[in-house]
Amino acid sequence: AWTQVQWTDDMGKLSPELSSLKAEDKAVRNLLSSVEPGRFVLVKANDFETALQRNEAVAKQLQSLKEADDLNAYYSLYPWLASQQLQQQNITALTAAMTEKHQLMWQQALAKAGLSVEKLGQLKPVGEKVLTPEAFEATPYKHELAGQYFEENGQVLMMTWLGMHDAESVREALSGLQGVSYKSQKDMVNAQAGVYREQTLQVLGLGVCAIILLLLMRFGNLLTAMNVLLPALVATLWVVAMWGLLGVA
Repeated sequence: AWTQVQWTDDMGKLSPELSSLKAEDKAVRNLLSSVEPGRFVLVKANDFETALQRNEAVAKQLQSLKEADDLNAYYSLYPWLASQQLQQQNITALTAAMTEKHQLMWQQALAKAGLSVEKLGQLKPVGEKVLTPEAFEATPYKHELAGQYFEENGQVLMMTWLGMHDAESVREALSGLQGVSYKSQKDMVNAQAGVYREQTLQVLGLGVCAIILLLLMRFGNLLTAMNVLLPALVATLWVVAMWGLLGVA
């Protein structure tokens, strides 16, 4: 029976089973947002540009997970705010593509769609200006990303909210990225519960040893001390054994 005892560190199992409330909560969340509460990807860097580059690497991995059905949605700063390095690469690529051939293809597409070639037919160079974080802060779109990035103690922190996902797949996909970590409030609480359980068992063992030592000092005989303590130990083991037989976790 002792081998059948199930130890659990999932604090959620201590909550009362209220299926109707859980179903209602799920329905409300589906209407409002697909973000899974308490789980996100955190990016850390010493400056904004490095943080944005790392965030872009995260978005690339999350997109692969989404295509593999290991993640149903994610909400990132990218592509709302891209690194200056990526913006320069895009400007260079777009400028190189501004050929007469592509201009003609664009005009033909406009004409086929019934749009004005005269007004929309000339593709103009985008220039060399990039969108900086400071410029982005001055736009109305900053409210769309409120709370997803900030500076603290000389570091830039960026969060990517996650929808329903496979946690192990996300951890594996992000494992090789510098300054990137997967955070789960539930997992952190459960980990702390596991540490607490282990420490409690250690203290319990030390307590039993201390009691035996005190009884030995009192009676001067180990067999007598064990006989005094035996009923309490047997009762404790019996209760734990019954938990194992009943399948109580």
